[in-house]
Amino acid sequence: MEQTKKHCKDCQYLHQHYIREDGFEKITFKQTEAGHCGVPRLKLKKPQATACEHYQEHQNQQEGAMA
Repeated sequence: MEQTKKHCKDCQYLHQHYIREDGFEKITFKQTEAGHCGVPRLKLKKPQATACEHYQEHQNQQEGAMA
């Protein structure tokens, strides 16, 4: 029996951190290798980290992609 590994990047509680890049014509935002989790308390997390016991899938992943 194969268990799929759960990562923080797939958890609804992870808030991804971004950096702003001012370009010549437009402003863009890029993901960083950092974020934070708010359950049960605020703590820094890396998106690739193995998920904890509070892991909860994103709503759109549970119901399928919404068009």
